Amino acid sequence: MLKPHLLREAISAANTYLRTNPDSLAIWVNEGAIVSTGQKSLSHEYRYQTNVLVMDYPHNVDTVVLPVQLWIREHQPDLHFNPDLRETGVKFKVEILNNGTVDLLITLQLTEAAIVTKKDGELVVTHRTEPPHDPYADVSEWTLESTGEMLNTWVSQQVGGKS
Repeated sequence: MLKPHLLREAISAANTYLRTNPDSLAIWVNEGAIVSTGQKSLSHEYRYQTNVLVMDYPHNVDTVVLPVQLWIREHQPDLHFNPDLRETGVKFKVEILNNGTVDLLITLQLTEAAIVTKKDGELVVTHRTEPPHDPYADVSEWTLESTGEMLNTWVSQQVGGKS
């Protein structure tokens, strides 16, 4: 699994405090499943909950949440763009320790495709990256304009990948 490591790198790169206090940031995985299709290939998907714990944090939690949100947009975009997942895919808890520090726990529901191929008689596992989000996936009507003049309008046959 690569995503927990990538998430830690992204948070640390964006947050000076956590970069200089790496022991204040803990990331672990629990409640995971390995989902296979039973086909000839051993390819599978990891589905798991990742926990991000920031301990004794003396700054605004937004300074952790924003890097997580940016990471999600690139590495698990369905948590933002899928209406069924965005409500439950990212959760948090905050414990106010005193007037100056908090413990912040963020939980994310992640998936990771592992593609298994054979090369020179050896099994090779490659983790597939997430496809980029298509900002026009839900657009059904298009208008073509030039210099403020409408030239044409049409309705797409597919909306959001569905006919």
